[in-house]
Amino acid sequence: MDFGAWSGYFETCIAQAQEDGAIDSRLPAGLLARFVLNSWEGALLRMRANRSDEPLLEFKSIVFNALLT
Repeated sequence: MDFGAWSGYFETCIAQAQEDGAIDSRLPAGLLARFVLNSWEGALLRMRANRSDEPLLEFKSIVFNALLT
């Protein structure tokens, strides 16, 4: 599966959550989906390079406690 497909799945979920009022709709669902996917991939890369789970913990904290609220 390519990044476009993943981004599309994320966008669908985020758009539904925005419609339901579970996620703020100030930013378009597509933009949020691409940002989350890019951030996830970056966190994975940093995790491997640093041999640390800190990038994933930071990703989780920012995405789920600040961005998608």
